[in-house]
Amino acid sequence: MKLLRIRRPWCLWWLTPRGREHRRLRAELRRLENDPDYADRWRAELAEGWRQLRFERALETLLLDLADGGDRP
Repeated sequence: MKLLRIRRPWCLWWLTPRGREHRRLRAELRRLENDPDYADRWRAELAEGWRQLRFERALETLLLDLADGGDRP
């Protein structure tokens, strides 16, 4: 009975949605470590996301500058 009380939180954690999310992330990390093609695609997608974010920030700055009448330093 005492052993059941000790292991019950672990069993319940395993069934929670957060536990499933952790398993999914660990599986993706293992795939990144073991599959070079997948890792290359993942890095390319990440780099494209960063380029898109930098572009959107630069565009927002430009639009704010134009809205201010071009008086920003």
